[in-house]
Amino acid sequence: MGQRVRRRYVKENTWRCSSCHHENLGRHTDCQNCHSPKETEETYNPVKPSSAEITSPELLKLARAGANRTCLYCGADIRKLNDICTNCAATRHEHREEIGADATESDFRNSTVSAPDLTESIGSNRRNDGDGNDSLPPIHRFNWPNLRTVLIVLGGLVTMGGLIWLCVWLFVPYEVDVTVTTVHWQIDRALRQKTLRHDSGWRSDMPAATFNESCETRQNGTENCNPHDCNCHEVNYDCDPHDCNCHEVNYDCDPHDCNCHEVCHDNSNGFSDCSEVCDTCYNTCSRRECDTCYNTCSRRECDTCYDQCPVYEEWCSYNFYEWPVVDQASTSGSDLNVSPPTLTAHGLDQRLDQSERYEVNFDDGSNTWTHRPENLSDFSRFPPTTRWRIKTNRTGRVWPLHPLN
Repeated sequence: MGQRVRRRYVKENTWRCSSCHHENLGRHTDCQNCHSPKETEETYNPVKPSSAEITSPELLKLARAGANRTCLYCGADIRKLNDICTNCAATRHEHREEIGADATESDFRNSTVSAPDLTESIGSNRRNDGDGNDSLPPIHRFNWPNLRTVLIVLGGLVTMGGLIWLCVWLFVPYEVDVTVTTVHWQIDRALRQKTLRHDSGWRSDMPAATFNESCETRQNGTENCNPHDCNCHEVNYDCDPHDCNCHEVNYDCDPHDCNCHEVCHDNSNGFSDCSEVCDTCYNTCSRRECDTCYNTCSRRECDTCYDQCPVYEEWCSYNFYEWPVVDQASTSGSDLNVSPPTLTAHGLDQRLDQSERYEVNFDDGSNTWTHRPENLSDFSRFPPTTRWRIKTNRTGRVWPLHPLN
């Protein structure tokens, strides 16, 4: 059972004059019978439950102005809205001059508005003046990001910056003047001989360019065929859902206000802010609830089985040519006098495979680089001891630019 404020409203207090004992309404600051000013000792009486709510705009303005203050000259109550005492005509300015120019807040706190009351009064006037000037601009507070978020963002920026710097450092080329220190070359030749081969096997495994084929049909394994039911058995399952185990269940329904009562707060100005506070009560309702039950049914289920049928394919005997290596030769050197091996092919039944590897080493006195020309013409440009300008990067890539005169 929770509580809620059903509505808010204002009621008027009363106070009793100590001179003539007349009971006055809170709106008055002097006795309506003997005209004596209300003094601080004459406290406001609690509001009566039977008293009417205040709806007059003038009275609501008095109620929301904040607590009354006390005149330092005559001791009469003064409303916060008034700068002049209605009993002796003293002003707040005169109160400060009387006490002294260097007076502290505690010296004239009974004649000025305290900070909490002033805040409350301003807030009330903002909301409830009703004169069209109650919309003060809101104060927007800047929310600083938390330290964890700042560190994560900074860490990401530092990591990204580091990766970019590393890529630039590794891959951006730069020029350097170097000397050709050593060169090396190697040429390999392999002599292949055309050779007749004979073999047999399944047609799907035969190499290309066969001839003199002789084939026959043979069984090459089996495959699944003729699907049919097997391993049949009965399987139980739930069927025919229906209600069972039905019963009545009580639950809270129809929420409504109950146990309502009035709570009032004295504003110390002849009025009280009141609220009608109510509990939330419920009626008790019932509904019928049931479980879901099932009958047990059965059905026949079978696996799918297959027969094994033979698979037929052509088995062939055939001839074909291969080119095995029958001889090899290599030459190498550390100068520009390149001479290939003397191994050569003779006739159409022989062929020659050749591979060439060239290497040029550069040095600038502190670092070395290796360049691998693609052909003899490129290799011949780099005599030992010649000076070159190359472009390189820190991954070891080399791009020769031009010789230095």
